[in-house]
Amino acid sequence: MIPLESSSVHVWHTAFDCHSRESHVFQRWLSVGEKARADKLKRPYRQRFILTRGLLRKLLSRYNGQPPEKIHFSYTPSGKPLLLGSSFGKAIEFNVSHSNNRVAFAFTVGTPIGIDLEFKSARKYIDQIAYRFFSKKDYEQLQTLTGNEKLNAFFKAWVANEASVKAWGHSLKTHPFSQYTRSSDKEPVALHSEKYPCSLFDLAFHPDFAAALAIKGDKKTIIIKKYD
Repeated sequence: MIPLESSSVHVWHTAFDCHSRESHVFQRWLSVGEKARADKLKRPYRQRFILTRGLLRKLLSRYNGQPPEKIHFSYTPSGKPLLLGSSFGKAIEFNVSHSNNRVAFAFTVGTPIGIDLEFKSARKYIDQIAYRFFSKKDYEQLQTLTGNEKLNAFFKAWVANEASVKAWGHSLKTHPFSQYTRSSDKEPVALHSEKYPCSLFDLAFHPDFAAALAIKGDKKTIIIKKYD
């Protein structure tokens, strides 16, 4: 078992291609509900769903000592998975995000967390998306930028927003989300909201991807590991 402390967050990231040979094993570990969900997905999305759930079980097994096939999940109203039947003794909090060919996982103890990973592809309606989902400050800052600088800023704000919402167990909505405002400093900062205190971290996995980690409450040490 890998020790998991309440003072730290373990972040794992990897490419799906590194684990494709395990897909048939991972598929056997799925619950009835997960198999039904996978069957509704088109082939590339089905494969990523199976790999994501398999890798999640393998990593959780390292922390709680349960065989991967014995790990089961419940879900919050927003669809965030929770661990059932842990023998760890403390509540393992985790979150998952995947985009394109990569996936990222975050684990800690006792504190809700959220992680988001996005492939930085060109977006046709970037200003309209930002106006709908971003805070006033982030939207206005985006209007001062152009080209790749604007695209990078858009995705930096997007993953930060998504990770923050996931840490609080919500789903992404339209303008009510704009109550979140953030500093643009490079150092980890807390969301400036008394209602939603959150520590936020930028993660640099790959130059083609933006990623962020949000921790509900105080800052923690972030330990990043590549899982290939």
